[in-house]
Amino acid sequence: MASLNKVYTAQELPQGGDGEFSPIPDGVYDAVITMTDVKSAKDKPANLYIEVTYTVTGPSHANRKIFDKVNFQNASPTAQAIGSARLRAMMDSTGLSTVRDSAEFHNRRVKIKVATDAGQGEYGPKNKVTAVLPSSGAQAAAAPAHGVATGAVVQAARPKAATAAPWA
Repeated sequence: MASLNKVYTAQELPQGGDGEFSPIPDGVYDAVITMTDVKSAKDKPANLYIEVTYTVTGPSHANRKIFDKVNFQNASPTAQAIGSARLRAMMDSTGLSTVRDSAEFHNRRVKIKVATDAGQGEYGPKNKVTAVLPSSGAQAAAAPAHGVATGAVVQAARPKAATAAPWA
């Protein structure tokens, strides 16, 4: 349990939506890699992937989150090849030639090609990342944040810390 450091009442808080987010239109968007986490597949713990959160910065739908999974260790040769290619695209797009920790991707600008995946069963349609491309702007380099759960992924030389987030 984590303390909120204050008691909140429903009346003092604004009413929100229903939490429903429809997919953004298919296209290419400027984005920042804002979070990564290394996880193992539930059914095959030896299969590892990076869960990536992209925050869209434009040209529209700013602040929307798009999620991706990048297999970097998988028993399936096909999944391994696809994941390795996506990891390479992330590295090329962010200017990293080597990576040891997924946090090295944090706060780096990229372009993402987004498509819509049809939903199945009770799950509605959702966005998926089909390509990671270099940003037209300069890369924002930031030192990995402390306390970020990343596991044992991939170590480049530590980038210089930026004074502000690239999207600020």
